[in-house]
Amino acid sequence: MYVGTSQARAIIREYEFYHPKNHKKIKKKKSGQIVSESKQDRIKFDVLLTSYEMINLDTTSLKPIKWECMIVDEGHRLKNKDSKLFLSLKQYTTNHRTLLTGTPLQNNLDELFMLMHFLDAGKFGSLEEFQEQFKDISQEMQISRLHDMLAPHLLRRLKKDVMKQLPPKKELILRVDLSSKQKEYYKAILTRNYQILTRRGGAQISLINVVMELRKLCCHPYMLEGVEPDIEDANEAYKQLLESSGKLQLLDKMMVKLKEQGHRVLIYSQFQHMLDLLEDYCTYKKWQYERIDGKVGGAERQIRIDRFNAKNSSRFCFLLSTRAGGLGINLATADTVIIYDSDWNPHADLQAMARAHRLGQTNKVMIYRLITRRSIEERMMQMTKKKMVLEHLVVGRLKAQNINQEELDDIIRYGSKELFADENDEAGKSGQIHYDDAAIDRLLDREQADSEDASVDDEADDEILKAFKVANYEVIKESETVAEEETQNVAVENKDTTSNSERTSYWEELLRDRYEVHKVEEFNALGKGKRSRKQVCFY
Repeated sequence: MYVGTSQARAIIREYEFYHPKNHKKIKKKKSGQIVSESKQDRIKFDVLLTSYEMINLDTTSLKPIKWECMIVDEGHRLKNKDSKLFLSLKQYTTNHRTLLTGTPLQNNLDELFMLMHFLDAGKFGSLEEFQEQFKDISQEMQISRLHDMLAPHLLRRLKKDVMKQLPPKKELILRVDLSSKQKEYYKAILTRNYQILTRRGGAQISLINVVMELRKLCCHPYMLEGVEPDIEDANEAYKQLLESSGKLQLLDKMMVKLKEQGHRVLIYSQFQHMLDLLEDYCTYKKWQYERIDGKVGGAERQIRIDRFNAKNSSRFCFLLSTRAGGLGINLATADTVIIYDSDWNPHADLQAMARAHRLGQTNKVMIYRLITRRSIEERMMQMTKKKMVLEHLVVGRLKAQNINQEELDDIIRYGSKELFADENDEAGKSGQIHYDDAAIDRLLDREQADSEDASVDDEADDEILKAFKVANYEVIKESETVAEEETQNVAVENKDTTSNSERTSYWEELLRDRYEVHKVEEFNALGKGKRSRKQVCFY
C-alpha cells in the first residue's frame, strides 16, 4: 500500500521496495551470460496499490520499474490526453493494461479513442485516422465496424449480472415552479439581455453567459450577485432563504420527512455557492452534515467520507458537487440521492447516483432530480434526453455534441412567453404545482421501487432512460393546461430549427417595450439621464 505523507512514502521506498544489494553474480537462464543483479530483480513486492494523487507526485520513483500489469480504476479519468494523470501513466513500461470504469462512453468518440489509445497505442495510434474512418457514424456498416474493432478490448458486466442481491432503486424527476422572486429576476435577466438575444450573429459566449445566469437563478435567486439581503434575525433570514426558491421549498418538505423516517441523504449540485446556501439551510435546521467539493483535498476528503460512513454516524446528509463527489467513492450508507441541479452530461449524474446504489447498500434507493418547470432547466432536460442519452445507447452513434447558437437561443426562449403573460390572460392561468403532505409521502414511498424494478426491461442502458421518469404532481387550479403544456413540450422537441429572423422577431415582440422602459429607469437612476458626449479639442 503506497500512500501517506512524502516522508512516509520515502520510508516505504527505502525499506519496502527493494531487497538489499547482492554483490554475487547471477546467470541468465537462456543465454547463460553472467550479469550483475539489477534493481528490477531486487523488487520485494508483487502488487503495488496506490492512488492517482501518488502517481502524479511520485512518477520519478515509480516510472523506472517495469510493470507486468497496470490496472486503473475509474478509467474514464484518462479520457483527456492532456491531463496530468494520462501523461504520467502513459510513460510507464507495462506488458498489460486494464481500465475499470462504469462509464467508458461519456461525450464523444474522441474520448473513447483516448481510452483505447492508452490500452493499445499500436492499434489505436492516430486520432485523425480514427476520426476520418468513422466520420459518418450514422451508417450501420460503420457502426458494425466500430463494434468489431472495440469487441476484443471490452468485457462488460452490469450490476444486475454480478450483484443480484443489490436492492432496487427508483429515479424520479420532480418538477417545481419558480418562486415569485425567481420569476421577477428571470424576467429582469431576459429584459437586460434584450440586445444580446436579438443580435443577428455575434459571439456565442454572450448567450452562454445568459444561460448560466438563468441556471443559477433556477437553483436560488441568492446565487445572483447582490440579491441576498443582509438580515440579522436568523428566523427571518431562514424564512427568506426558503421562500425565495421553489426548489428549496420542496427540498425542505422532503428533508423533514426523510429525517423523521431515519433515511440518510446525498445532495448534489453543480455550484459551490449553492452548496453554501444548502449549508446555511442545514445549519439552521441543526442537522449534522458533511461536504465535498473541488476545494477539498484528498486526505480531508477521505476523512469526511469515513465520518459519514461510520457506524451509528450522526451525519444526516452529505452535500457534494457533482464532478468532485461523483467519482470513486462509496457512500452506500445513504439511501436517498437528490440531484438539486442537473449536469449537461447525463453520465455525470449517473455516476453521482451510483455513489449510493452500489456494493454495501442494504436499503432501497430513491433518487430525485429537481427540475424547474417552464424554464431553461426543463428544455435542457429535453435536449439532454433527445440529443445525448439516446446516442449513448448505441456506441457507434456517439458524436461530439457542441451546442450551437440556435440551440442556446431555444433553451433561453423556452417558457419565456408564459412567464411574461399577464395573470389575467389564458397563457398565465396554468396551475401552480403543489406538493402537499400526501404528495410528499407518495414520493418518498419506497415500496413502489420493487414494482418499478420488476417491470424494467433488461436493456444495457435502461438506467439512462429510467433517469427521465417524471413524477406525477397536482396543480392548485383545476384546468387542462398541464395536458396542453405536455403537448406543447412535444411540439418544441420536434421543432429543431428556427431562422435568425424568427428568433429576433420573437424577442422583439416579447421584450422590446420592457427593454425601453428598463433603459429609461436605468438612466433616471443615474440622476441626470443619459450622458451627452461632446467633442473636445486638445490642441
